[in-house]
Amino acid sequence: MSSPSPRQAAGCIAVCTLFLLSACASHPDGRGGRPEGPGPRQISGPVASPAALLFTGLDDNGDMIVSEAELHAGLDSAWPTFADGEHSTSTLSLDNWLERALGSSDSELSPIAFDSNIDGVISRREFDGRFAAVFERLDKDGNGELTRAELLFTPARARRQNVSQSGGRGREDRPRGRPQRQ
Repeated sequence: MSSPSPRQAAGCIAVCTLFLLSACASHPDGRGGRPEGPGPRQISGPVASPAALLFTGLDDNGDMIVSEAELHAGLDSAWPTFADGEHSTSTLSLDNWLERALGSSDSELSPIAFDSNIDGVISRREFDGRFAAVFERLDKDGNGELTRAELLFTPARARRQNVSQSGGRGREDRPRGRPQRQ
């Protein structure tokens, strides 16, 4: 048996490519195209980040607002539950606590984000500093308190959908090309 000619090999590659593309585009039940209904990643309204959910748990007085004092008190009580020492902990200990506290190991706060001097150890100062930075970012009005409204955000895709459904001009509705001079 002889080896295929370059032309035959190219034809075989083209057929295999079409086969793979059609398999990728088909639905598991045999229908082509995208499955109907909302997919697992389609979000239609405001959501809270895992860090925001953690902050809501620090609301000691039940006023639906998390103050900086409540943040620090919460961090003071959390630190001894996972830290290897009074002043520092390992990234593994912090990672395990973050997974429990945030509900997922796949979140905006990873142990690497806490290790500002990149020494493989998380100091209490780094721990507090990272949470203070997230608190400050979420505190949109800068008053030192997090309201529930500040803890929510609407993903960009949902914002575009809401704008186009309400008759406004969403991103996908904008005219393309250069704006015309008037």
